[in-house]
Amino acid sequence: MAFIEVAISEAVAKEAMPEGSYNLVITDAQPYHNDNSGKDSIQCSIGFEDHVEASNITHFIALPHESDDAEKRNNKLLGLRKFLEKFSVAFEETGFNVEDLNGARAFMFVKQEVDDEYGPQNEITYKKTS
Repeated sequence: MAFIEVAISEAVAKEAMPEGSYNLVITDAQPYHNDNSGKDSIQCSIGFEDHVEASNITHFIALPHESDDAEKRNNKLLGLRKFLEKFSVAFEETGFNVEDLNGARAFMFVKQEVDDEYGPQNEITYKKTS
């Protein structure tokens, strides 16, 4: 087998950012289907502009499901609308194009939580930014 010479030791691990307000960009957005629950969502990878040292945020946008009661359905629709509006993504009364999320930008407050498995992670919030 051939030896591939590459400076692996130069790799720098990405880290969660401190809580605060940041310029964010959606680097990837894809429909996601959970085989266990049968429910659909949109999985977004959200990057920090001008912070190459930051790990991306993975954010799921829950979509309404036939098993949702009226309140749960409404809460999912409100969350979806808030996300689309914050990232200035166009939508119509009947839906939106997932592709339009890619490259969308927003200035948002990000919090940091510690995950038992993955350590410090960032999450977007809708806290007012200055």
